[in-house]
Amino acid sequence: MDNLFKNKIKPKGIIFDFGFTLFYFKNPSLERYIEIEYQGLNLVAEFLKNEGLFNKNQIDTFVENVKKQNRKFWQLSIKTKLEYPTAKILEFVLKNMKNLEPSMLEKFLTTENLKKISDKYHSFSDDAWIPFADTKQTLITLLDAKIKTAVLSNAKHHDSIIKMLKKHNLLNYFNTIVTSAGFGKRKPNIEIFHFTLEELGLSHCPESCLMIGDEAADMIGGKKTKLNTFLIKRSFKFPFEQDILPKYKPDYTINKISDILNYIQI
Repeated sequence: MDNLFKNKIKPKGIIFDFGFTLFYFKNPSLERYIEIEYQGLNLVAEFLKNEGLFNKNQIDTFVENVKKQNRKFWQLSIKTKLEYPTAKILEFVLKNMKNLEPSMLEKFLTTENLKKISDKYHSFSDDAWIPFADTKQTLITLLDAKIKTAVLSNAKHHDSIIKMLKKHNLLNYFNTIVTSAGFGKRKPNIEIFHFTLEELGLSHCPESCLMIGDEAADMIGGKKTKLNTFLIKRSFKFPFEQDILPKYKPDYTINKISDILNYIQI
């Protein structure tokens, strides 16, 4: 292991990625992600029809348009490192659909209702994420040690992260939750890392903080922000995933979240 018992770190704060760091997705694959996400999309389409916004013939148009815009905005987010939240994509599609009754459409374009239908959109995928077996005990140990913690996630719907943490009684272990949907920019954009440090009250000492994640975006942003970086190894790789270049090689590589306790002073 990487200097396991030498020069242990005494961190003031730890920033965690969410997916495949704190939580896992059973039997992960791009196809399964898409399948479960679009179960939620079909739920939204049926809901809007039942509420009187669509007729039966418009459901397929809505579903296909959302899929098309999802692909378009995903590719754009990779290039720009900006986030295009689910609520904004749904709003864009609804505004550009023809033959919807204007007063009825306006009802669903409020911030509150876009949030509600975004919750429905992500309901199936939210249920598919499960904490790793050692996540809670690791967080308890860090809380007892009075180390500040944050979640920093590239997520299209901020409330999904809150909901999943609440469901598994983990929300109260974090000082702050930051998502790309809420902030507007995605990792590895350095601004979202600086913002997270500000939220923790640790902007003055990034070198005393850790970034724990499973992908290049976590390592790149962490390195640029002068954090100590820990990469959790995965046994699989996703399409379009960026390789970690030597310039951004993690300071430490671990197999599971509780391994960080071997590297820090408690």
